[in-house]
Amino acid sequence: MTDIYEEFTGVNNSSIDRFLGVNDQSLFNPQTSPTTGNDGIQYQVLIYNSIKELYYSNFLTSSYGSPFQTQSLLPGEDSAGDTFFGNPDSSGRYENYLQTTDKVLRYFPTSSGDQISVLSIPSRLYGDYIQPGSFIYTCVSASRTHSITDDTQGNLYTNGAYCGNIIYTHGIAVFTFLLDNSPPIPPEGYGVSEYGGDIYGGGLTIGDIFSPNATGAIINKNTIPILKAKIICGAANNQLEDMKTDGELIHNRGVIYVPDFLTNRMGIVTCANEQYGYVNNDPLIENHFNKEWEHSIFNTSLQVLKESKGKNIPTAEIAFEIANRLSREIHPVFGHRGKEIIRSLVDNGWHLQKI
Repeated sequence: MTDIYEEFTGVNNSSIDRFLGVNDQSLFNPQTSPTTGNDGIQYQVLIYNSIKELYYSNFLTSSYGSPFQTQSLLPGEDSAGDTFFGNPDSSGRYENYLQTTDKVLRYFPTSSGDQISVLSIPSRLYGDYIQPGSFIYTCVSASRTHSITDDTQGNLYTNGAYCGNIIYTHGIAVFTFLLDNSPPIPPEGYGVSEYGGDIYGGGLTIGDIFSPNATGAIINKNTIPILKAKIICGAANNQLEDMKTDGELIHNRGVIYVPDFLTNRMGIVTCANEQYGYVNNDPLIENHFNKEWEHSIFNTSLQVLKESKGKNIPTAEIAFEIANRLSREIHPVFGHRGKEIIRSLVDNGWHLQKI
């Protein structure tokens, strides 16, 4: 199972998990009820019921949405004689985390014994949400190989046929229907598969840049071996899971890494300079972006890369040494700052504003 899991995820120990959900209508028994999952163990019947209630409860009678259940009133002589006809069930009134209001399509099998497959992706692999249009799931079996992709609207397709849904914000992909499978997904779609190669550069060619801008610790012993990009430069904090170990790994692979606290330093610069007020085209800020100031982002990046190459030391260590050295220098005094702030306020017409 470990080998299959690694091939399925493309990442060791990533905690991407697969679950089989079954509509088991027999009496639930925690001692005997079948379980599922590679990383976390769950009951198959609970997986089925949870997915149904969370994402499909409004679509159990129609893939395009079940009609609201309403009652009709037959008035009597007074309110005591009123008679209601129809189903009072509130089915069709739940939040199902729709990913679009444009192209809503959800099918969920409800017959006894029907099965679904669920892919659960931890948020540390995608940040706030999975980018619509980026999901690729390759299913491999003895009889065939096919890919499942999303349509940016939360629907999953294989060979042009609808086969399930993806909840981008939850990291949940649900496979409910394949035309040539009975039951819908297993065993054809519940086997050796892969996910996320392109996220870590699997589809990149030499010379491409991998830019982490969401979650931290994305560069680690598991992702570095499958990283094909030759440059890493992004704004996410703490991109290296371990600065020393992972920094050496990417350095030894010949990957150029621009340390995150150099790339995204303007956030802390803005906070540090906040006490000095804000002015138009502030030179204290603009200096960081030009090529004349020796400590600009451009020049510091060149310094880090040159020293790393010359000393054969990872860029993260070089940048850390430079940051430590500069942190011991006395902060400069910004003279005449008050005059600059007043001039900036006047230029902006602040004194003309009505309170």
